[in-house]
Amino acid sequence: MSHGEAGKALRGKAKQLYATDDPEVLWVEYKNTATAGDGEKKEDFTGKGRLNNLITTIIFDLLKKRGIDSHLIKRVDDTGQLVRKVNMFPLEIVLRNVAAGHFCSRLGVEEGLPLKEPVLEYFLKNDDLHDPFVNDDDLVALGVCTREDLAEIAPLARKINEALIEIFAKIDVKLVDFKIEMGRATDGTLLLADEITPDSCRLWDQKDHSGKVEHLDKDLFRRGLGSIIRPTKRSRSASPNSPSPKASKSPSNALSGSPLEGSQLSLISRKDFHGFSRVRGKEARL
Repeated sequence: MSHGEAGKALRGKAKQLYATDDPEVLWVEYKNTATAGDGEKKEDFTGKGRLNNLITTIIFDLLKKRGIDSHLIKRVDDTGQLVRKVNMFPLEIVLRNVAAGHFCSRLGVEEGLPLKEPVLEYFLKNDDLHDPFVNDDDLVALGVCTREDLAEIAPLARKINEALIEIFAKIDVKLVDFKIEMGRATDGTLLLADEITPDSCRLWDQKDHSGKVEHLDKDLFRRGLGSIIRPTKRSRSASPNSPSPKASKSPSNALSGSPLEGSQLSLISRKDFHGFSRVRGKEARL
């Protein structure tokens, strides 16, 4: 299936979406761009698109095994995947397990404070308004979604949170918070969409159990704490959007022989993605 026949469908900060010859299927192309502050801070990192594509594929597959469906059909190459076309809610759905980021600045609490229970928040996707915080009544009053939609969105978001906490805990990573998006397929099914990557999660390394925060996420870029990519001989010589010469066009080859969380995540190596991933023995660390 080619994504070039019908032309580009949508250009985003981190991905581009293309129409395909199937009106119910889109081609998603992950870019190497990292952004922060509604796109005000922007930089390209060789290999980032490839790794975000791989990470999303692995995590969506792990969630599917736990009964959580997404729009993902399959990963098709280094930076591309096929997804079901969905009618997206213009919402950022945020789950917080530990106080961090905007939650701290808004409420005046110290970063790292464990929350007594997960906090579910909604933010309206609007760069001009800096994605404002909204509540259920706002969303219904504005026609963004219905009460019935929210009655499905909220429990699904909490189920995803529980599953991700378990997945990351197995590799000694604390899921601090994360952002997801959802939409409805043409048959009305509510689906997880977009991506789950270190761009959309706060992940803290728990390897040494010292309590010291070691970021494994985009806060490295957002806060200027260090590089999210460890330079390699290949990345220095490759063009920003060039695929790996060893890359397979088949997602089954890329993910074969890795049925469990630890071994699947070992596909993401330290030499590829400093900060976004760590390797300890045969286990990789997001």
